[in-house]
Amino acid sequence: MHISVIVPTLNEEIPLARTLEAAGAERRGGWIVADRGSEDWTRELAAGAGTRVTMSRQAPLVSGARAADGDVLLFLRAGDVLPDRARARVRRAVQGGADGGALG
Repeated sequence: MHISVIVPTLNEEIPLARTLEAAGAERRGGWIVADRGSEDWTRELAAGAGTRVTMSRQAPLVSGARAADGDVLLFLRAGDVLPDRARARVRRAVQGGADGGALG
């Protein structure tokens, strides 16, 4: 099971840097920054960190989801950090029949 992480953004350069730094090498495996038209360095930061970047002023989450190649879509706010073993927890939940949820 492949999980795509989609991070919606709009002028989120500073919080996005925290999220991408915390993700480390993991972000190269299916991370997408879905930007809504940032006027700061958000898109450049994301592209430089090895994530895919989509751009849509009207529907950034939709553009991010369309660009995803994962079986599961995990939406994460810029500035947030995935908790330890988040991917394992998501996999267990999906295998247990969940079709949606939130990490807590």
